[in-house]
Amino acid sequence: MDNFYDGNNCQEHAVEAFLAASRRMIEDGKPEQAERILRQALTLAEKEAGKVSALCGLVLVDLMRLLEAEGRSEEAEPLWERIREVMVEYIELHPDLLVSGRK
Repeated sequence: MDNFYDGNNCQEHAVEAFLAASRRMIEDGKPEQAERILRQALTLAEKEAGKVSALCGLVLVDLMRLLEAEGRSEEAEPLWERIREVMVEYIELHPDLLVSGRK
């Protein structure tokens, strides 16, 4: 299974809906609900695309930001490592994207 996020399948749309809902919860001052939604989105993204996928990376960034905003930096720290793994995997799969933007 390719772990590239393309936004074209039903599960990816579900994850996008979870992300939108979590952002609304944050805006409404409900971080606990936002965290619960983000963790559900992460579980779905991992199942759909793999633990080191761009789809998981999207969720991990939002979850990490939420935890940091809530003063939970120690919990956010391991998410940074996972985000790094996603970035490395993405770069290895798509090195042409890095080169094509340089002149």
